[in-house]
Amino acid sequence: MKINELALSFCQSKTELLELEKDLALVEKLVNDLLADVQTPDLKLEISGLNKEIKSQAEVIEQLKVQLNGVKDELLACFKAADYKAGDKLEVVLDNSKAVQLWVTKDGVLKVQP
Repeated sequence: MKINELALSFCQSKTELLELEKDLALVEKLVNDLLADVQTPDLKLEISGLNKEIKSQAEVIEQLKVQLNGVKDELLACFKAADYKAGDKLEVVLDNSKAVQLWVTKDGVLKVQP
């Protein structure tokens, strides 16, 4: 049962991380567009604050990536301990009733397929 819980946690965390990265990229684009617009010189202070927030969020994302890699390593160990062979798939149902499959390749790489 631990492998299922860990796989579910991994998938949910990975989804959240991807959403955070996507949101951060949109904010960075918005800030860059504002900086390029000659009609927004009065927004320099606000833009500076946004840049600090972007930097802070980027650091949070990097920390989450490190944590996610730790969970991935633990999940790989669970696959090995449960005698999963390369290519044997584990299906996990996410909160939104969507199922994903996880498996380990011959090279020992964890793969996730929605």
